[in-house]
Amino acid sequence: MIKKILKTIKTVFYPEGYSCIFCGKEIVSDEDRYLSTCEECSCSLVYNGEEKVCNVCAGNIENQTDALCQDCLTNPPPYNKLYSVFVYKDTVRKTVLLYKEHGHRYLAKYVARYIADYLSTQHVRADIICPIPASREAMTSRGFSHIVEICEELSAALQIPMHKLLLRTPFVNRQKGKTRREREKNIIGSFAFDMTLDEELYKDKTVLIIDDVVTSGATIAEAARVIAENGVSEVLAASFARTRM
Repeated sequence: MIKKILKTIKTVFYPEGYSCIFCGKEIVSDEDRYLSTCEECSCSLVYNGEEKVCNVCAGNIENQTDALCQDCLTNPPPYNKLYSVFVYKDTVRKTVLLYKEHGHRYLAKYVARYIADYLSTQHVRADIICPIPASREAMTSRGFSHIVEICEELSAALQIPMHKLLLRTPFVNRQKGKTRREREKNIIGSFAFDMTLDEELYKDKTVLIIDDVVTSGATIAEAARVIAENGVSEVLAASFARTRM
């Protein structure tokens, strides 16, 4: 009886597949329930590739005839390519904040499904999924690792194993509110490779790093640098959204 009541409460407050994760409206079509997105929001979402973006970092590009942004031309990142699904604004931003700041953990499934579907359309192949590890401050504040939960869902969707290759080092300030250059400087030394792992797990493998939102790209770049120094064959990255700077 108690389990039934709890299930009913969960269905009301976390109506997975029955209310839109972006606007909260009821979803009528069974087809729309896979991504838990109503038809109206599905048509209004701004995908990161709608305007031309850099072929490497998926960021802004000044000259629409160029393939790479100026930063990637002058200072190539330590990863081969970053894939970002949406532009980080409006309903996408609201959904991300509901998930990681307000504890709507059921959203991890749908964030992962959007990433999985996008990577599949881009024919991305990887051997390992690696989450960006949360800082101690973020873990204390949220009570869970939001990227790990996305990666667990993504691993199931893509049938690619998830391994926590990275450890978060202490005493690093949060990136939020900092300028691009401040972020790049602040993040240096934030990650360490987990040397307790069996080398056969990652050696000569393609690693796909996952984050929820990429802003300056500094966090992904630092994570990729650490992983690339430890014998992998290729480093790719993906995120649910990308900030336009």
